[in-house]
Amino acid sequence: PFVVFDLFNFSEVAIDVDQKTAWVGAVTIIGQLYYRISQTSKTLAFPAGACPTVGVGGLFSGGGYGPMLRKFGLAADNMIAEDTHFL
Repeated sequence: PFVVFDLFNFSEVAIDVDQKTAWVGAVTIIGQLYYRISQTSKTLAFPAGACPTVGVGGLFSGGGYGPMLRKFGLAADNMIAEDTHFL
């Protein structure tokens, strides 16, 4: 038997410019995250990877190597909290 889980609804991004924080869904891809940041602010950024099709869940579990690594550290170093929900 095969089971297919549709996780499309877990790809939301909510950015709080005043607090300089973002809530990012586990299946959001980096390209979506970068796009939402650019729509919200011209001065905020996030040190994620260079490939826009990688999901943030995989990026964080691997540390989060990216082009801003030397200045801002890994993407996982910039996580404030992890919130896990089970279906």
